[in-house]
Amino acid sequence: MLRYPQEYLDDVMVRFAYNSNAIEGNTLSLGETRAVILNQTVTTTGILNMATWDEVKKNLTSISSDEMTAIESLAYLHAQSIKQGISQMELARRIGMKQPQLSKIENLT
Repeated sequence: MLRYPQEYLDDVMVRFAYNSNAIEGNTLSLGETRAVILNQTVTTTGILNMATWDEVKKNLTSISSDEMTAIESLAYLHAQSIKQGISQMELARRIGMKQPQLSKIENLT
């Protein structure tokens, strides 16, 4: 049985996710995709580490807890779909939405 180094497998996974998502219209760069998958970061206008996000959200007072829950849920779904290589179209199908609807929502966060 062939064994591949973990670095090689990580690189293949990142490049597969990047190219799959690019086909679906995702605008994440290869570096941002790598950060999301390997470092568990979320991207908005740049790279934001989850620990940093936890600190930032403590200071947000203009967003209701319901809105924050929605934002976190969408960010989690987005990050997980990228991490698992699920296309935006497939994610929309799984959650009972049309792809353009999901795209608009993701662009809001």
